[in-house]
Amino acid sequence: MVAPTWLEKELNEATDVLIKVYGLEVSIEKIDEDKGRYFIDQKRNQVDGIKMLSYLRILKDANSLSVWLTEYDLYIENLNFCFGLAYGNVAIVSTYRLRDRKKDLYLSRLRKELSHEVGHLFGLRHCNNWRCVMYFSNTLLDTDRKSEDLCSKCRMSLGGVINSVIRR
Repeated sequence: MVAPTWLEKELNEATDVLIKVYGLEVSIEKIDEDKGRYFIDQKRNQVDGIKMLSYLRILKDANSLSVWLTEYDLYIENLNFCFGLAYGNVAIVSTYRLRDRKKDLYLSRLRKELSHEVGHLFGLRHCNNWRCVMYFSNTLLDTDRKSEDLCSKCRMSLGGVINSVIRR
């Protein structure tokens, strides 16, 4: 038997937070390393997040949510990097900058960024409450300070969106 890679372990552990926050089991997939390299910007030595996201959107059914993990360092125009991004029904989270020697800290960051990007899939915008998972993380400190859950305002904004997704 082959031992699972670190990313496979994280895939299994990270789904719990999405059930806790959104009440749904969301499938999380890893991006094949070979596919990811096609989106590397050689000057920056980073992956263009928009191009990768556009590619991932054509791989999945437009009526289902799709969440992806990558080990590549992502960037989008006008930002040095991004922890993740979401558009339409597809989200992507990079583990590249979330890693830490302390596994618990790393997993906490991963859960927060996954929860944040799934929030975008449900139409939530960035929140001004620095404790809310929908707060924009510009640094790891921002990610470390916020919780894994939605604030009451974002939870109210979510409203019936979850129910309409479940009924599809």
